[in-house]
Amino acid sequence: MDLTLLGGLQSRAGKVGAILERTGADVSALGVEAARAVILNSAPIPVQISLFNKCQKVLGDGDVREILAALPEPFSEIKTGYHSRGSTKQTSTLNL
Repeated sequence: MDLTLLGGLQSRAGKVGAILERTGADVSALGVEAARAVILNSAPIPVQISLFNKCQKVLGDGDVREILAALPEPFSEIKTGYHSRGSTKQTSTLNL
């Protein structure tokens, strides 16, 4: 099977992803679209994360951000740079 075609075959990409993860196969032959399809259409989440980690060398920074955004929370909340959810300082420490 030509792995470059997985980008357009979502159900097949999910099945191939499970096989790639289970067997520990080399994923360096996957293109960006095939890697994205394999990661996003596989299940359960631990399989998606394992495939994501294995495919990182194939993906550019923008691809990584897009895939993270498409994954379920908390992964979709990962952002670049420093991010805070507000001040965590207590008022008692501010008076010191």
